[in-house]
Amino acid sequence: MDAVEITRIRREKGLSQVALGRILGVSQPTISGIERGVIAPSAPVLARLRQWLEREATPAPRSPGEVAFLVPQNAPATLPFLRFESWGRPEYSGDFAALFSVGKNAALFVVVDVAGHGTDVLPARTFVQGWLQAYVGRLRGVPRISELAGDLSATLRDGRIDVSAFFAVVATVPGTPHTVNYEAGSFGLAAPLLLSGPPFRTRPSAEVCPALPLEPEEVRVTVIDGLEAPWRLVAATDGLLQRIGAGSESDGVKQLRSRFSLGPSPPPLEELLSTEIPWIDDEVCATLEWAAWDFEGSAVTADEAETRRMLGFVRLRSRPALGEAKAEEFCGAVLEAFQNAGRHAYPKGPGRVSLRFREEASRFRAEISDNGAGMSDRRKVQTSEGGFAVMRTFCKEVFADENRGGGTVVTLLIDKPTQNDQKLPEGGPHG
Repeated sequence: MDAVEITRIRREKGLSQVALGRILGVSQPTISGIERGVIAPSAPVLARLRQWLEREATPAPRSPGEVAFLVPQNAPATLPFLRFESWGRPEYSGDFAALFSVGKNAALFVVVDVAGHGTDVLPARTFVQGWLQAYVGRLRGVPRISELAGDLSATLRDGRIDVSAFFAVVATVPGTPHTVNYEAGSFGLAAPLLLSGPPFRTRPSAEVCPALPLEPEEVRVTVIDGLEAPWRLVAATDGLLQRIGAGSESDGVKQLRSRFSLGPSPPPLEELLSTEIPWIDDEVCATLEWAAWDFEGSAVTADEAETRRMLGFVRLRSRPALGEAKAEEFCGAVLEAFQNAGRHAYPKGPGRVSLRFREEASRFRAEISDNGAGMSDRRKVQTSEGGFAVMRTFCKEVFADENRGGGTVVTLLIDKPTQNDQKLPEGGPHG
């Protein structure tokens, strides 16, 4: 099979180079190089092309009168510690995202792109949605991504359906606050963004495998044990990435990274992705992030009683791990952040300041946010001799980010003491 024949097949099937690359598990530049004759197709690529052509030539099995499952309603997960958001267009297409509850303390995050466009692929989409719903319903524990990909591949092969997908399972770790175990695989889709911070930095989210269906030996899974909050997972299908990247998936990923790395509260998906560039392919973008806090509250800067109440909660929760002195220092940093917001965010009078607080596996985290004037120079966080200097003295790390809708979010982190920190020097307390 030479370059001319591969080009002919692609055009007859109405596929773009990107779409054919997803089916064969290679990039668009590789397909372009093969068609121009500058890259020789490898034996695995040719074998995968022949398998796909065989499936295309075989009529799909029909079972009149037999119903395997009803059309699902996506059964969204209701886990309190996760925030799921999805955005896409058109409303009826082959691209969809979903979040399924798996047991009491885990969730399955799914982003799927069924090959084809618009309403023509609705039957295949409904089939895949129904299969996933039935699969989750049969589970008796947390699923393995390799088993999910293998079982779905067998079904898709029988039904002559090609799918690009991303699957991720997040499960809480018993006894470890705000920590999850993460397992994911990307099949024909660009690897999603896994951001953790602040400041939000990109972590490896998944290796890219060929699109489904695929053989068991082609499955590669990424595992992260003990992923600490905060983290944010952002997945998108190729239609959206190419649109916001002006034709380039990699540039589309860069656009997403620049937007979702802004801080704790990025703008809503529809605000980010409703650009003036017309859409030409089905598209979906979905986010999953940790949204659990041990305490959330707010107070007007002039309300000393409410401020003391919130500080009392921070003191009560942090004292057992930090000790009396360190807990007071941490509360002092939180109070300074409140007062700093009052001085700079609301210079003309009282304003509302919010506090979010949680205990994590190795530290405590507090976020103090306002909707005031905003910070013109974030470098002041690390160089200022005023309020931020007090916060830096008492905390391990101090960050400042833009708040959604205006204002500033200040994040304070203080580490829990380790066993080494608690050991006395040789010779006892008097050395």
